Amino acid sequence: LGDMLKQNMAAGAMAAGAAVFTYGVKAVAAFQDTALAAGKMADATGLTVEQSSRLMEVAGDLGIEVGTVQGAIQKFNNAIAGGRLDEFADSIVTAKDGSIDAYESFINVATAIGKIKDPTQKQIVAQKAFGRSWGEISEMMKMDADELRGALDSVSDAKVIDENELRQAASSAICSTS
Repeated sequence: LGDMLKQNMAAGAMAAGAAVFTYGVKAVAAFQDTALAAGKMADATGLTVEQSSRLMEVAGDLGIEVGTVQGAIQKFNNAIAGGRLDEFADSIVTAKDGSIDAYESFINVATAIGKIKDPTQKQIVAQKAFGRSWGEISEMMKMDADELRGALDSVSDAKVIDENELRQAASSAICSTS
């Protein structure tokens, strides 16, 4: 048994090392993909990269695709700009610079719609706010604002992407395609 272990130990160590290396490469690639997706979502929605990565994580936990959340927020921004959400005026948050805080407003409006008891009225209002994506993000609307905000705030720092990490991911992506 000792001789067999000696003969195969080097091969086993090499296989284990290769597996660890492969796992590391896949983990880096997954982080890079997540960072780039958070950047894309931030660009498309007006959210920050950090806010986008938090929403992506919570949505993923609920089985909601990133593109669906991104589309819902884009439609939401258009609904606000078009004055189609006047009934939620008290839920729309204005930033210090006078712009709409899309992140906080999304949380407030989504959870306000979630409180509507009449399913027909809820569907009408949700469609107006989020377009056809509303049905797919409805799990988020089941939480109240504090629960949703708590879920977003509880995303592990290791999973939250910041601007610096996005720049690094974008730089790595450019280097790997060159």
